[in-house]
Amino acid sequence: MKTLFALCICCILAIGVLMATTRIGKNKDNIKISVSESRWNFEFKADYNSDKFVKIEQCLDDNLKGPRDPSFKNTQLDATLTLSDHAVFYIRSEAGELHIKLDKQQNSKETLAKFRKLYAALKNVIGEK
Repeated sequence: MKTLFALCICCILAIGVLMATTRIGKNKDNIKISVSESRWNFEFKADYNSDKFVKIEQCLDDNLKGPRDPSFKNTQLDATLTLSDHAVFYIRSEAGELHIKLDKQQNSKETLAKFRKLYAALKNVIGEK
């Protein structure tokens, strides 16, 4: 009985340590970037080194923020946004993860071009050493 109890305690501790270490080291060297385009959507997904979160926020501000739009700095998002230039898109942003989805039917060609530029800039920020 004591052996079973000790084994259960060891398993619980091992699971706790494993969960803590995988979360702490999240995305340190594991970079994933995906850009996909279909007839309806233009999408960007990235897992990146969370140390670059401030640079990602700055890149979003530089490429999307208009004079009347809120800043992307110091923000974690999971929302559909409409900017002052009428761009409508979904964004989920937190340290180490970014997902942006643009509905091509709902946005202009100018907005699509703006997001192409944004996605290229994000890829550069994420890929730099």
